[in-house]
Amino acid sequence: MAYKFVQGFRASVKQVNALFPDLDQDTLAQMGVLKKVEDGKLVSRILGAD
Repeated sequence: MAYKFVQGFRASVKQVNALFPDLDQDTLAQMGVLKKVEDGKLVSRILGAD
């Protein structure tokens, strides 16, 4: 199940990259399956990781 989740996430990142080819790759690299949006910022879903 986790494998399918990660594959789906990676497919989503590829779609964003295709739609916004000029997006800074360093910014795109900040995305991750273990992150969530909190108060408009990406933060770790794992307690104590940030």
